[in-house]
Amino acid sequence: MKDIKKALKNGEVVIGTFNLIPHPTVVEIIGYAGFDFLIIDCEAGALSPWGTEMENMIRAAYAADVTPLVRVTQKNTSGMIHKALNSGARGIVIPHVNTREEIATAINAAKYPPEGNRTADPICRAPKYGATTWSDFVRTANEEVMVIPLLEEKAAMDNMEDILSVNGLDMVLFGPFDLALRLGGVGDPKAEAQVSEYEEKLISLCNERGIFVMSFGWDADSVKRSISNGCRAIAYSADISRLNQALWRDVEDLKNKIPGCLLSKRGE
Repeated sequence: MKDIKKALKNGEVVIGTFNLIPHPTVVEIIGYAGFDFLIIDCEAGALSPWGTEMENMIRAAYAADVTPLVRVTQKNTSGMIHKALNSGARGIVIPHVNTREEIATAINAAKYPPEGNRTADPICRAPKYGATTWSDFVRTANEEVMVIPLLEEKAAMDNMEDILSVNGLDMVLFGPFDLALRLGGVGDPKAEAQVSEYEEKLISLCNERGIFVMSFGWDADSVKRSISNGCRAIAYSADISRLNQALWRDVEDLKNKIPGCLLSKRGE
C-alpha cells in the first residue's frame, strides 16, 4: 500500500480525495483510479465511525493500494480514534481543532506509550490479528500514523503557532471553504483575501517546523495553485461531487444529442 508519509518526506506531492459514499466498492474505484490517499469521511458522510462498516472500507483501501485516512465526527473522541486505527487507518483527521490542547489530546489517543496512551489490542486488524510481532507493530504504528488537525475556524488561525508547537504533529489540513464561510462568506472578497493571508502564514510557519500542509482542491487549477503556494498534500474534491458532475454532464449530452428522449429536468 502507498506510504504517503514516506512520499512526503521524500519531497513528493500526494493527491487524494474525500470518500463520503459508504461502500467498499467506491473505495476500490478511487484506489484503482490512482489516487494516493482517501479521507473516509465520518463527519460529512453517512458512514458510522464504529463497527465493521468502516473496517470494510479500510480493508478495501488496502486492496486497492490507496492510503486510508479517517475523518472522525468530533474532536477529542478517543474511542473513534482507537476504532479507526485498530481497523487499519493510517491517519486520523480531527475536525474543528482550535487549540493546542485539542490536538495534543488526539495525538495522545493515537500513539502508544511512551509517546501517547493508545489502548493496546494485539489481536485487532491493524497488527494482522496477532500475526505481526507486537513490539514491531507498536514501533511502526507510532512512526506511520498521522494525526491531522483540520484548521477551519478563526480561533484556529488565532492559535496557529500554539497548535503547531505540539510534539508529534506531522501534517495539518487547511480548510479554506469553511474558514471563508466563518469570516464573512464564501466568495466575499474580503473573506477570501483573509483566507489567503492565513494560508500563507500557515505554510510559512509549517515549513519552519517541518510540518506538511494539506489543502483542498476542486479542480486542476486550484490544485496547481495550492501546490505552488507550498502545500504538499491535496484533498481533491469528493466522490459525490465527481459522480454528480459526471452524471449531470452525461445527461446534458444525451439531451442535446438525442432530441425527444425522456430525461428529467434537473431540480424537478
